[in-house]
Amino acid sequence: MAKPANATNQYDPAVVNNLLGKIDGFDGDLDSEKGSYMSRCRNIRESIKAVYDEAKAQGVPQKELRTLVKIRKHERASAKLYHELENDQQINLAMLAATEKVADLPLWRSAADRKPVPGVDVEKTGQTKNPMFN
Repeated sequence: MAKPANATNQYDPAVVNNLLGKIDGFDGDLDSEKGSYMSRCRNIRESIKAVYDEAKAQGVPQKELRTLVKIRKHERASAKLYHELENDQQINLAMLAATEKVADLPLWRSAADRKPVPGVDVEKTGQTKNPMFN
């Protein structure tokens, strides 16, 4: 349907200014939240640094300790990813582990440590031989 001849593409400036004011207000709120979040993070980072300083004072090498912390973070992330997988995907990973000889990686180690789900995890109940859990 065609526009009437007197219609224009112009917008009411009051409406546009009202909308922009709302968005600017939310942007200000967002910036305030970011600032308080960064402040809380700074406090946590300072606490972590204090623990590293304590470790250094007790003779624990910081580089090695930091490496262990990274390894533990990665292992937790790997375990979380594995537990989010569906059962059939876990079986596929087990087959991959058997063929690629990767059963010693943290992802598969964490899978081996988890408790079996009755009726779902036949790998740990002994009903099926699975190289992932050997």
